[in-house]
Amino acid sequence: MGHEERALLQKDPLEEGFEVEDCEGAWRIWRFSNNREKLVLLQKRPFFTVYLIFIHLVCLVLLGTVVCNTIYPSFFGVEDAFDRQLPHLVPKNYELRKEYSSDHAHNKYTGLPNENNTKAWDDLVKRVILIQPRKIAVETNYTAVRLAEGGGYLAGLGVWHDIHCLRRIRLYLHANYYYQPLTEKNLEYLREHLGHCIEGLRQTVMCNADTSIYTFTWENATDRRPNPQSNQYRKCINWDTVWNWVDERHIPLNPWLLRPTGVADKIMMRGLLTPTKGEKPVLKNRNPSLDAVWAD
Repeated sequence: MGHEERALLQKDPLEEGFEVEDCEGAWRIWRFSNNREKLVLLQKRPFFTVYLIFIHLVCLVLLGTVVCNTIYPSFFGVEDAFDRQLPHLVPKNYELRKEYSSDHAHNKYTGLPNENNTKAWDDLVKRVILIQPRKIAVETNYTAVRLAEGGGYLAGLGVWHDIHCLRRIRLYLHANYYYQPLTEKNLEYLREHLGHCIEGLRQTVMCNADTSIYTFTWENATDRRPNPQSNQYRKCINWDTVWNWVDERHIPLNPWLLRPTGVADKIMMRGLLTPTKGEKPVLKNRNPSLDAVWAD
């Protein structure tokens, strides 16, 4: 503010002979009076000035945060941005677990095929299809298929696709036990299916890289090289928590679904990937409980 304006503010415009009837004079009266009141207010209440500046800064910071989070989600970390877009539906309770991958006595899923480990694997693939609430489908903006009844949507957890693929690889590894004699067309079918499974598992492993440390040990002093210890502790999701959550929400593998035309149709959801080559092999001694399970 210049010296001349300060001098004018110290005077009362009405006493300086301004013509109120004149538009320019009226404007000058209002302007000088208003500026003088503001100057007096700021001089008497410096805290008010600081408060206004603080409020403006807070608003600018909040606005910048929203803009950065919208345009550059990785600004706050990919995981945080993803969590805000897709709420964690499954409760994740973590625990330290020590498991054995080479000693079959400690694991019901390993070893040469028998009735017990076959049933253990079969049981794993019986909770594949879930009901996805409409609210989640809308919030995530995912394309989804509606169920004909109940207002939910068809969904599934990625872990069950991985389990399905591991089971398929295991069946092929013990083909003589599980399959009728395989023809060349059967092998062509399996190669395409298992190729998809292996690539999916590779993506899962690299996406969820296990960074737990394992060490090596000498079992005997004369060993050619030390052996890795497969029973190291690792941080794991409590599987019972996941299983119980899914168990409360799973639906049969042949649900009534709405087609895009609005027509309801009963669809068998077994075999989500249908190889385009070869001929599907036939299992020996098929378990009747798997007739409606995504396992073939």
